Parts: sequence; C-alpha cells; structure tokens
Amino acid sequence: MSHQILILENDPSLTSNLSQVFVPYFWHVTVAVTLKNAYQVVTTQDFEAAIVDRVLSDGDGLEFIAYLRDWYPGIKILCLSSRGEVTERIKGFTQGADDYLPKPFATQELIWRIKSLLNKQKISDAPCLEHQTFKFYPENGTFLGQKRKVILRRRENQLLLFLLRHKGQVVTRRMLMDALWPGDQELPMQTTLDVYIRRLRQRLPEYPSLIKTVRGYGYSISA
Repeated sequence: MSHQILILENDPSLTSNLSQVFVPYFWHVTVAVTLKNAYQVVTTQDFEAAIVDRVLSDGDGLEFIAYLRDWYPGIKILCLSSRGEVTERIKGFTQGADDYLPKPFATQELIWRIKSLLNKQKISDAPCLEHQTFKFYPENGTFLGQKRKVILRRRENQLLLFLLRHKGQVVTRRMLMDALWPGDQELPMQTTLDVYIRRLRQRLPEYPSLIKTVRGYGYSISA
C-alpha cells in the first residue's frame, strides 16, 4: 500500500537519502527544507505521516509539529533531531510527536518506526460513520470513498461530523459556527463558514450533492 510521507529536513544529503529509503516500499515522499516551505506544502497535499527535524533555518520544528497535531489529528509524526536529551524528547511529545528519534540514527530503525506508526493508524476498529457509499472516521479525519481516501483537516472534519450527526435536518449557519468555534468570544464572519463549506465540497468531488444549501436557512445532508 502506498503512503504519503512528508519530510521536513534541511540537510540536503539526509533528505536525499531518506527519499531513496522509501522507494522500495512505493511510498510517495515530499520534502520540505524550511518551516515556510512545509506550511505551504501541507495545505496542498494529504499526508499520513511526517518526519520532522527540529533544527531548521527558520525556526524549531516543534512549531510545525504543534500545527500538524492541531490541524491534522490523524497524522503520525516522528520527530528527528540532534537534540536527543530527555528534556528535549519530552518537549517533542508534549507538542504532539508520536515518536522521537535522536540523531545519529540507523536507517533501518527509522523505517521500522515509521512502519510501526502507520500500522497504528489502521482504522478498522475506530468509530465509523457510514453514509451513502463512504465511511467517515471522525477521530482521525479519514474519509473513505469508493475510489480514494482523504484526510480531512480539523475544520473540515468538524464540519462534516456535525452535518452527518444532523443528517436529514437543516443546520443553520449559527449552529455550525457555534459548533466549529465553541466558546470563542468573537465568531468569524458568516462568509468564513461559507469558505469552509466550499473547501469541504472541493475535497470530496465524488460527492457533489452531499452537502445541500438550503437558501435562507443553512445546509443539510439528506438522511
């Protein structure tokens, strides 16, 4: 099975080596060399795992790990760093890393750790919502359609979950905003919600009629 792997590492020789390491497994590897580059890449592709170095030219990789954990709940993250002290490893886990491998490391150990993390990502036992011809696993944002798998981002995940839990009902924009931004002192503009609706539809092109707009009221998913 092919997996999408993101590598954030600024050492050219190491990134080249890591890219080749996964070729025999037919995994697709995308490399980012800076935090800025990583933030750009992760908004355009879906990843199942990420290997993140900490010492980067524009900051600490822990910042990116925290972002990944917040926005992509189901992604598996391995922190790779020369900072191998116990206190540093604890910082990595605190920010959301699933594993922490100090440098220098053995390539075979890295492969084993990533394969182990991906195996833990198996979703057969996770809570599942089934509708039409797809399955949705809200705990990790996995959407399984007939032809492909999509890893939804946090707001997309929350949005689809709320609509599915209220399928057959018309959900108002206010209900959705309260659900997606609970406890916020200032709710976003309604156009912000419309943007998330549009993005979710774009992410699920095989189901163009899944989310229906009820003009003047809100949105619905048919029962």
